[in-house]
Amino acid sequence: MHTQSAELMLVRRLKKSIQEIGESRIISVHLLNKFRMEDEIHYRLLKLLEETPDVTQRELAARLDISLGKANYCLRALTARGWVKMDNFRRNPNKMGYVYLLTPKGVEEKARMTVSFLRHKLHEFDALKAEIERLQLEVENSAAACRGGPDHLMRTIAPKENEQ
Repeated sequence: MHTQSAELMLVRRLKKSIQEIGESRIISVHLLNKFRMEDEIHYRLLKLLEETPDVTQRELAARLDISLGKANYCLRALTARGWVKMDNFRRNPNKMGYVYLLTPKGVEEKARMTVSFLRHKLHEFDALKAEIERLQLEVENSAAACRGGPDHLMRTIAPKENEQ
């Protein structure tokens, strides 16, 4: 009786630990995704500034599909890190405002982010291909159980190209 009770308590502790690990992992994944999103915005911002250094913050926000406040916040963050330098050209007759220049540190960081971004996108691509293959196999297996076979099931699931 005593060993059963000890085993039961051990099982309960293990379940609780597993649950805590699961919750911790969900939080970690959420934070990781948030950091990836920030990195992606910073990467796209650096890329855009490199291509068009005289872009306005309003244009940046529109092109990146973020709010004007977020564009300003990100620009200030990149400036604080020493990746972007802002030059004021208000004395210019065209009144262009600011020009944003990538510093050597910014160019280096953009290159690092490009590699990281590419690696991440390739991983997503591979995962997507694997998911598509699993789904195709599932359709084929389900279709085999149907009378019409896989072609019939695919025709009923996926619309024909000329009907779109």
